[in-house]
Amino acid sequence: AEADLPAHIEATWRPRFDETARAFLNWEKARQSDIRQSFTEAQAALDLPGGFKLTGYADRIDMTRGGVADIIDYKTGSSPSLKQARTLVDPQLALEAAALQGGGFANVGAREPGDLIYVRLRPGDKFKTETVNGDPASSRSKTPPKTSAQLAEDAARELVKLLTLLKTGKRGFLSRVLPESAAIIGDYDHLARVAEWASGEDNEEGDADG
Repeated sequence: AEADLPAHIEATWRPRFDETARAFLNWEKARQSDIRQSFTEAQAALDLPGGFKLTGYADRIDMTRGGVADIIDYKTGSSPSLKQARTLVDPQLALEAAALQGGGFANVGAREPGDLIYVRLRPGDKFKTETVNGDPASSRSKTPPKTSAQLAEDAARELVKLLTLLKTGKRGFLSRVLPESAAIIGDYDHLARVAEWASGEDNEEGDADG
């Protein structure tokens, strides 16, 4: 209302916000009985081997009555996918779990990580939550999801390994580590002219088809 948006923007987005808010509150209401305390925008700083420091923010950390701490990340889109999170292509939640285990969240303290949850903020029935970690013992998959503690350990180890390679010069700094993943935008894509090269590849394919 304060932004005084054009009428057509208001008419399009106000109902979406209302439906998303209702869906979120229904989820929140069902969840509240298991939560002792919540921390929002929790800041982390964790010293890692090799003289590195992991810093960042968690959208939300819920201390549950079971004694573990769930880490929640709000998303408005579909990225990253569960597969990307579980394979540590996108290790955000796993690294937050590592910080939690190591006492990196000063206001929370060292805690055992519980569920690592994406909350997809979408209207109505499209609202959903996705849990990155799993119970390997109860899974029938050939590659069962790892526990939050396993994901945390793997993510921290791989981060230190990568940073060590970069620091020693054994690995170069790339603008995009996974060129085939268009969904992951790099901070230096403009210097690498990623958009220009991608456009050129599309044109070449088009000419070949013609």
